[in-house]
Amino acid sequence: MSDASRRTILKGAAASALGAGLVSAAELAGALTGVEASELGPALPFSFERLQQDARALSLQSFAKAVVPSPETLDEIDYDQYQKIRYRADKALRLDRDGRVPVELFHLGRYAPEPVKMHVVEDGKAREVIYSASLFDIPDPHPARRLAPGAGFAGFRVMAPDLKTVFAAMGASYFRSSGPYNQYGLSARGIAIDTAMPAPEEFPRFSQYWLQGMGSDPSAPLTIYGLLD
Repeated sequence: MSDASRRTILKGAAASALGAGLVSAAELAGALTGVEASELGPALPFSFERLQQDARALSLQSFAKAVVPSPETLDEIDYDQYQKIRYRADKALRLDRDGRVPVELFHLGRYAPEPVKMHVVEDGKAREVIYSASLFDIPDPHPARRLAPGAGFAGFRVMAPDLKTVFAAMGASYFRSSGPYNQYGLSARGIAIDTAMPAPEEFPRFSQYWLQGMGSDPSAPLTIYGLLD
């Protein structure tokens, strides 16, 4: 987990214009351990070059603010309620064949209401991970149980194989990594605009992430593509 090559972060763009191309779930089994077919979107062709092209097209359009799903429900998920939600260990995304790089997803809540789309990439195909309450351990009763499928996530964290140590975490507007003593340092922003200025500060957000699996090569990097909107 300390290999610096796994820290590679490439900034890509939206895949909304990608052409469809369904593949079987077995073709992506190495990256999707624990995730059911019903919790995945269709497989679409994926490449960094394609994302760059879509980013250029997206930059010519007017900014569209994120749609917050069920804002009243998310407002009920305050700090205390959020702490009761746990991502299921058996649903961790496995981005390599040996399960050395599991990934857990963050739930939406009052303090992280804008959804982030999560995708997994393998063999040139990307599939969106669709939000479902079945991915989390949620007590009953709990407001999170009222969220509809497809609500989205608040980000993700890359874990050690034992699912106890966090290697890196990325949300809608920040990313951070743990140090040598497994403690978080400062959070970094993708872009800071008008910070400490008279005008209101802007907060560009990562609206989508793509996680590229490492396959069977232990020296291959974990690559994270992010759309900074």
